[in-house]
Amino acid sequence: MVSVRVWQPSVAAACSPAVVQKAVSASLPSSTLSPRQPMSGVTLITLKKRDEFVALSKKGSHARSHTLILQALKSDRIPPAVRFGITVSGKVGNAVVRNRIKRRFRSAIGAVLKEQGKPGVDYVLVGRNNAMDAPFETIVRDLNYTLAKVHTMLGF
Repeated sequence: MVSVRVWQPSVAAACSPAVVQKAVSASLPSSTLSPRQPMSGVTLITLKKRDEFVALSKKGSHARSHTLILQALKSDRIPPAVRFGITVSGKVGNAVVRNRIKRRFRSAIGAVLKEQGKPGVDYVLVGRNNAMDAPFETIVRDLNYTLAKVHTMLGF
């Protein structure tokens, strides 16, 4: 058995900026892009506040498909960005089912909204019962279909 000596950060790293820089430079990230910022320059921002979801529900355009309902509303935020939210009702299933649907929707959003999302528009995906058992390709196809309908309603 061979043992290898590993460099351990010194106690001075807590105090000395030069030592900290040396310790940090050994583990720089390989990419400076965040997972939600594609190379095309479109930034995806997650909606988090209830008021934003309610405004989209009341004032926005809606398009329905077998696996999801897409709500969209033009936003006057500066700078314009593609903002999205995901919601799945408790009627769809327990927490495990709802979270799985949300994960599948996030993957579909990454595949579709980065390319077809319009900056300055907020989107909310509402999960339906069929989303759990549907193939991923069906979810992507439904998202493309509802995006086209909503963009037509919004005048794009």
